Amino acid sequence: MYAQKDIYLLDDPISALDASVRRKIIENVIMTELSDKTRILVTHAIDFVHHADTLIIMEKGRIVAKGPFNEVKNHESYKKLTKINKLRDHETAKTQKGKKDSLPSPKQLSPVQKREVLSLNQKL
Repeated sequence: MYAQKDIYLLDDPISALDASVRRKIIENVIMTELSDKTRILVTHAIDFVHHADTLIIMEKGRIVAKGPFNEVKNHESYKKLTKINKLRDHETAKTQKGKKDSLPSPKQLSPVQKREVLSLNQKL
């Protein structure tokens, strides 16, 4: 952390992170290093919301659900979010699988391709 403050407003700092890095940031920074601070996390990621003291779910700029996780998890808006995230995770996994399948494996690269890749790393 760059500065020691009493309140931290975090505007979706984990949105562009893969699952393992996201988990480390949540556990090591937000839940541990900042544990004695007030933390307000605005995010679309719902995989760690059970750690929050209070959840606020908004739709179209209005609060539609507010309370501890055990209450909010039964709200229709939370169920909708979990459904959306499952679809998004499924689509992301499909896209990433397609990208992995389209990339040549090291065995598929010809010796010429290997030399071209290595030449990119040479100092000019």
